[in-house]
Amino acid sequence: MFKQSVQQSVHLQPLKEIACYDALSKETVQEALRVAKKAVVLKAESQSSLFDEFGFKRLDRRRGTVTYGTIDL
Repeated sequence: MFKQSVQQSVHLQPLKEIACYDALSKETVQEALRVAKKAVVLKAESQSSLFDEFGFKRLDRRRGTVTYGTIDL
């Protein structure tokens, strides 16, 4: 889940009680890369440092509060 809640996202409300709120770790990204077939996708706040920290290429989105990034295999 996001560090700060996106209030407009009412459809995800039921998942909040079972979501993992741990910070993204290097080990988690490495495991995702190990099991992925084509790419690993990150969805985070537009200004998040996670994209640069873990080497995700940002997808160009000019609108919205979230941005997607990928590591292609």
